[in-house]
Amino acid sequence: MRLDLDILDTNVELEWSILNLLRKEDRWFSTEELARRLNKTSSLILKAIASLRDNLEEFNSNQMMLHISKGKGVYLEIKCSDIDIGLFLIFLISNTSTYKLFYSIVTENFVSAKKFAFENFLSETTVRRHINKLKEAIAPYELTLNRSTAILTGKETQVRLFLNAAFWRLFAGKVWPFSNIDEHHLQIITKKIAADAALELNDVQERQIMYFLAIGTIRRRNNHYITPDESWQELLDENHSFHTFKEQIKAHTPITRRFPGEMAFLFFITIIQSETTQITPLLLSNFRHNRSKNTTLYEATELFMNRFEDKFVPVPRRQKRQFMLTAFSEHLFAHLSHNFSTSISGNEFAPYTRHQLPVLKEMLHQFIDELYQETGNPIFLKKSFLAPRYSLLLSLVAPLHTFEKRIKVRLETDLSAIANKSVMNQVKEYFTNDYNIAFIDSESNENPDVILTNIPSQTSIDAKIVSIHRILAPRDFKLIQNTLDQITSAKQDEQKLHKSS
Repeated sequence: MRLDLDILDTNVELEWSILNLLRKEDRWFSTEELARRLNKTSSLILKAIASLRDNLEEFNSNQMMLHISKGKGVYLEIKCSDIDIGLFLIFLISNTSTYKLFYSIVTENFVSAKKFAFENFLSETTVRRHINKLKEAIAPYELTLNRSTAILTGKETQVRLFLNAAFWRLFAGKVWPFSNIDEHHLQIITKKIAADAALELNDVQERQIMYFLAIGTIRRRNNHYITPDESWQELLDENHSFHTFKEQIKAHTPITRRFPGEMAFLFFITIIQSETTQITPLLLSNFRHNRSKNTTLYEATELFMNRFEDKFVPVPRRQKRQFMLTAFSEHLFAHLSHNFSTSISGNEFAPYTRHQLPVLKEMLHQFIDELYQETGNPIFLKKSFLAPRYSLLLSLVAPLHTFEKRIKVRLETDLSAIANKSVMNQVKEYFTNDYNIAFIDSESNENPDVILTNIPSQTSIDAKIVSIHRILAPRDFKLIQNTLDQITSAKQDEQKLHKSS
């Protein structure tokens, strides 16, 4: 999902980065420290801080205050522990010219760069630069903007999935961003659909369905309709759950039911959105249909299950149903989409995407290649989507670091044995999905890869030294992470060298 803050507005991105740093620690930050940590010049930081202060004042929240002192630096005072800071980010996003342009394109109210520039006190050059940034953001999904009218074009299912992910990623259901759609009316419709179709939707899922329905309404108002894909026929023919779903909700979807592609896509999306531990009857009955017909999608899921347990770890019996249904849902999304690397809501699985995990990533890519070679099923060509989703499934039954090279850590402090145990547990818990850490005691014959110590005089020729506080601070975890990253890379390079020789 590429519609991120750097695309919408680099100034907002910097303000948000500063705010995130300030709220992590209850202390004053100097301009120099912020500049160093964010890799920006001091002048840029000062400009962003001034803008952040003004925006916080305009946001008019009495729960956050930004204090600026020439001698001390900058300090964020948070007066309420349950503050939803995401609402401030939404406030920032909604006021950017790029987002206003994006929304005018989505609703097809955009007339020309000249008119938009005039209405928003911008230059035409700036507007065209924003349009080019949006073009770059949608290009990976095989979507384009018409040269003269900037109408969003491409395969309609791709448009819907992109917009669904973009709006949810930006707003996460916290506000209603569709100013031309009646929120209350759609909420009533969604509740009726859920009730009549016996869907077990929680509040978040209900909100997700509302976003999807709103996007569909906007697109259909501008005469963009989904046409059924030939590959859907196998999934829908004689599918009792689909036909029941249509009958149950037809009273609430008078327009959607007139277009077979629209109804089929709503059915698929509802299944994917309803993927929870409280399995809905709809999801389960659809899965049973696919199993009884031995559809291509079911065959892919069954093969995945068998090969997954052979290559990775057995799935406990009590978790197999949830595991397989989730895998089927992921495969359905892969079947419907092209070149997505996130979930249907635009969310990535951070423990996989933001950490090295070199052995696991290599294993998963090889695993997906093997599945494609065995089946020829094109969904197994979508590694950028499937690899992180498969790692999410793995995390249900085993730590992600299971297959990584073991990193031996020794703790040398002046703390008591019980206090040392607490430090070890904190480090293990913090890095549970990232590194295969094993603590060894001082009597062990094994040489450690890294030594954590609060005694500066401690030295070691063979191990890396990380100086920590008696009570672990955020800085300590950062230093430990940097060191573990270095060791992981060194072990990976060593393994590659060994293989090549």
